[in-house]
Amino acid sequence: MVRIANSGAADDALTSVSTDAAESVVYVDNTASAAASPSGSASPSGSASPSGSASPSGSASPTPNDQPPGSDRFHLTVATQDLLTLLPDQGKYLELYKVRRDLRPGQTVRLVFHFEKAGDVQVDVPMAPPQQVTTRSPAGVEHPKEG
Repeated sequence: MVRIANSGAADDALTSVSTDAAESVVYVDNTASAAASPSGSASPSGSASPSGSASPSGSASPTPNDQPPGSDRFHLTVATQDLLTLLPDQGKYLELYKVRRDLRPGQTVRLVFHFEKAGDVQVDVPMAPPQQVTTRSPAGVEHPKEG
């Protein structure tokens, strides 16, 4: 889960997130309205600050064509005096793509949130246990189903 609060006097937009812990950080939108990308208005400087916790999600095996599940460039508007919440169980979230090292619950990962107006904001984000445990196996090998 990621929560971003904008306590500034103007709307702002999150345009990307970076970290040295992964090849990229992608925004995934699995909702029915995923075809429409979020957008907002431009106005003088605002102040946005991310907070909360995040957990890497997804599979350790590559996706077809080795493509990330989302985009590493996006435009997520955070209205002035408002809160943007990204939750995997609601279909919109940030995902560390191609993690470069083992990440364990409780460890922190430095993320740099890149905002259109507020600039770069560095946050040390604690990793949480995965919400869903997945079984990983070599490509083409299926695990027998229980039951």
